[in-house]
Amino acid sequence: EIEAAKKALDDLTEKIDGMIDDRRKDSKGWYIPMDRLYRRYNVERESFHNRKFSGEPLKVLTKNAIGIFNDAKEILHQHKRSDVEDIVIEKICNETGSTLFAMHEMFSQLIISSPTQADVEIAKEKVSKFIVMYRDLKKDILPPKGHTTEDHAIDQYVQRMDDGGLPVVIEQFVEKNHQIGGRLDNQTLGIAESSITPNAADSKIALALVTPTVTTVKTDNGVRIFRHLKSSGDDGMEGSL
Repeated sequence: EIEAAKKALDDLTEKIDGMIDDRRKDSKGWYIPMDRLYRRYNVERESFHNRKFSGEPLKVLTKNAIGIFNDAKEILHQHKRSDVEDIVIEKICNETGSTLFAMHEMFSQLIISSPTQADVEIAKEKVSKFIVMYRDLKKDILPPKGHTTEDHAIDQYVQRMDDGGLPVVIEQFVEKNHQIGGRLDNQTLGIAESSITPNAADSKIALALVTPTVTTVKTDNGVRIFRHLKSSGDDGMEGSL
């Protein structure tokens, strides 16, 4: 039953990917005009992440979201299906643009250098405003990053006040950590101990507990290199895995 569900999900994903490819090639559809609209606001798709918006382009998009999605209404009205009412397009564009701009305002506040107590109060308001709008837009579904924002952003903001504020992490650093996490997933697939498995419920604590070490062994044919995983327990003792 599980295997059948996995296959059904794979088949659906493949079907959706095919539909996306077809949409990109449709010269009479809405995808190409929308891409031109994004470029008019200097929002460029990046070649990685399957051309999804990330990093700097996403910052530009959120800053200009209200204008972008207001202009998008005309495109979507022209290309909508016959069963889609105009009021639905108006509602979706208004809510999406406003929510993304609220995200921009929130993050702009959270990265202020040397924040004061007054900045903390402003940040609380902006985080609360964004989360309410996001929950409404996504039908009260909050992903892990949304949970982090709602429940931990202000705590971290306050804790970092004496350090000059929250650190700003460049996109390359985030991407590198995604790659490291993926590599650890593959390295530890056979480890049964849940406390060090990257897929553990408490979100990749293996990044803190598992570190690869390298051993070189001389052989008749040269030098062979072995990678070993080690875990540090609470007692500070290291043991080979």
